[in-house]
Amino acid sequence: WRPRTYRYQYEQKAIECWLGAVEEAMKIAPELSFATTELAVLARGYGGVRARGMEKLDELFTNWSDKLANDPVALKIEVEKILNQARHDPDRECGKQG
Repeated sequence: WRPRTYRYQYEQKAIECWLGAVEEAMKIAPELSFATTELAVLARGYGGVRARGMEKLDELFTNWSDKLANDPVALKIEVEKILNQARHDPDRECGKQG
């Protein structure tokens, strides 16, 4: 029954998006690809922590291809900033500004 639930479908779509971003980055900037794999840390936890992490991933992966093509260095900096925030305050804001 799980594969028919909304949450399962949402999570599978998020996984596919994340893996697609990793593959795209590997073609242009392998070091960014590695950092992108680490973004899975944002999809952890429950409740608000998970929701904020997934929201951050959605924001980051919106227009990923364009960001990657236009400025892979800036994108790598953005990914590393998000990872740093998640590592140093893992249960708070998951990279949320403010």
